[in-house]
Amino acid sequence: MKSIITFLAIALTVIACEKSPMDSQVAGVNEQSPKEGSIVGTWKLTEYYQDISTGTGQWVPANFNEYMIFGEDGSFSTTPTSPIYSRGYTRWTTKPNLVAFAPGTEKGGYDYYQYAISGNQLIFYPRCREMCMCKYVHL
Repeated sequence: MKSIITFLAIALTVIACEKSPMDSQVAGVNEQSPKEGSIVGTWKLTEYYQDISTGTGQWVPANFNEYMIFGEDGSFSTTPTSPIYSRGYTRWTTKPNLVAFAPGTEKGGYDYYQYAISGNQLIFYPRCREMCMCKYVHL
């Protein structure tokens, strides 16, 4: 029963999402590889890992548009479909295999998330109750 409710909640969330205004901002951006190991740039979600509550799961192609944008000046933005959108992060910095996000207010501290870059692909590990990961490609 719990898995049915979870599935319905995810399905409703995906269906209820409207087209993101960021689509027009990244249209026309040419695909290219980022600087070796650099997280700077625009990243588009291609797949996410869906756990079946047993510690196993599968990669599912993203059928919606989601972007994360890491500015060279330390600015950050993401689309509302991102699992970290509601946290209000506007700044970022990195440590080895960790990205630290901070909210727009100076009072907020940094929250750390794991990531890995391989070629033009970013694997991001948002905090979830189950194991979850998101694959992004650099635009």
